[in-house]
Amino acid sequence: MEAVTEWLRREKEQWAPSLQDFRSRAGLVLKTALIGIFLCHALFVLHGYTSPDGTNEGLYYYWNQRWALSIGRWLMRYLSAIGANVVMPALFVAFNAVCTAFTVLLLADLWKIRSKAILVLATLSLLVAPSVIEQNLVIHVAYSYGFSMVMTVLAAYLVLAHPGAPEFVLAVLCLTLGLGGYQAWVGFTAGVVVMTLLLDCAAEMPLGQIGRRFARAAAMGLLGGGLYFAILQIEIRRYDVALSSKGGLSSFGAGSLAANLMQGVAQAYRDFIAYFTKGPNHTGKALLLVLLGAGVLLLLGWLRLVRRKKWQAAVMAVLALLLPLAINLVDVVVPGTINTLMSHPMQMMVPFALALAEREVGPKWWKNLVRFGACAAAVLVCWLSTVVCYATYQTVAMAYRYVDTLTDAILTRVLNDPAYTADSRVLIAGLPDESEAQEFNFLFDKSAYTKNMVFWDGTSGVLGNWKHYIYDYHGLWIGEVSTDEYHAILDSEEFSEMPVYPKEGSLKKFDDILVVKLEEDPPR
Repeated sequence: MEAVTEWLRREKEQWAPSLQDFRSRAGLVLKTALIGIFLCHALFVLHGYTSPDGTNEGLYYYWNQRWALSIGRWLMRYLSAIGANVVMPALFVAFNAVCTAFTVLLLADLWKIRSKAILVLATLSLLVAPSVIEQNLVIHVAYSYGFSMVMTVLAAYLVLAHPGAPEFVLAVLCLTLGLGGYQAWVGFTAGVVVMTLLLDCAAEMPLGQIGRRFARAAAMGLLGGGLYFAILQIEIRRYDVALSSKGGLSSFGAGSLAANLMQGVAQAYRDFIAYFTKGPNHTGKALLLVLLGAGVLLLLGWLRLVRRKKWQAAVMAVLALLLPLAINLVDVVVPGTINTLMSHPMQMMVPFALALAEREVGPKWWKNLVRFGACAAAVLVCWLSTVVCYATYQTVAMAYRYVDTLTDAILTRVLNDPAYTADSRVLIAGLPDESEAQEFNFLFDKSAYTKNMVFWDGTSGVLGNWKHYIYDYHGLWIGEVSTDEYHAILDSEEFSEMPVYPKEGSLKKFDDILVVKLEEDPPR
């Protein structure tokens, strides 16, 4: 009993400084996150428009957890169940704001950030990232991304900031849960580890201690990844779900990892360069400014170590070269270029640059200049990104308004057609040309989301999106048409002779299916 009491006392003493720091910063960071996410993403909450994924899988009620499990996200089922699978956009957005705030608090304690201005800008920089826009556009699972970000960052924090055995076990569990929500967030864990070790080198932490911290983090990563895959195997057997080939998940193993290693490493650096050079509304240029600033500060720290013949300089150089790979670690695991949703870990370069600026040493005038420059660059990133947020949500809304207008016209024809009955199924054979909505939209080039906004391509868009879109936005269930029935109609002579909507004769009944021919050659 005395041993347990003594252990609890040591744990309390170990955590006391961190808890004090959390309490002193929590109010400011939380207020910044909640106000910031509303100001930056208010149009999403007001419009309520989502993406083809959101329309098809859960605008109001998330029903497609089997698909989430098939792509390895076994935790989504249980996170969604907490809210009875009801999609609640305002609450999900607020939840992700809180998750961002907690993430910044962890980073602030780990990196010893004290400046209020830097805390505010670090928080805002994560809220305006292009990934957050895409998270909102798949709002039915957006909570999973916020939760996974917190868990993956918390895993790195626990293993680095508190070296006890209980913290290590908890870190493994946190990483497991984080990967169960969204595997791509492994970049948060690896990125935070490398960034923290870079700061350790600059602060001249003994090499032995740096090595032990790295070893603990690596062990945590291996155990957390292994536990994630073990649970995944249990879950797919429990629910009788086959792993999808998406991202190479179904064939993942030591062999595929080795085969993809060199290609994945190269892709990680290409994605890093692209993120900090490209982007709408000059956001890439602003991020490049932040990256160059961070690079200069790291170089100055490295030069100080070199001049003093410190071995930390060699370690620091290696870590700096590995940083893009760590942040984009998912590229090594999953073949192919990462999408915008997967890019969120790279946005951590902004808080990291701010932390470097606050830690910069030298005359007072130099430190003030560095901090002012870093804050100015972060403000520029936040402002340009906020413009992108508004442009994106307006662009998406434009696409939905176009499709809504077209749908109203089609449904009016369908419901007034003599062949339509209450038992009729409706097939809209074709997809709307969403580009029509953007022809005169000057915001399109400033938007971070320029792919299909309302419908998937191909047969899945025709047979999937149409029925869900019409039900969710117009309250009418048009029934389900099988793939075989769809192809039989397309192959029929009667369909080939039909004119394209809105011409007379573009509606025709095939048994109990009332067909609207929207394209001359609908997707198959």
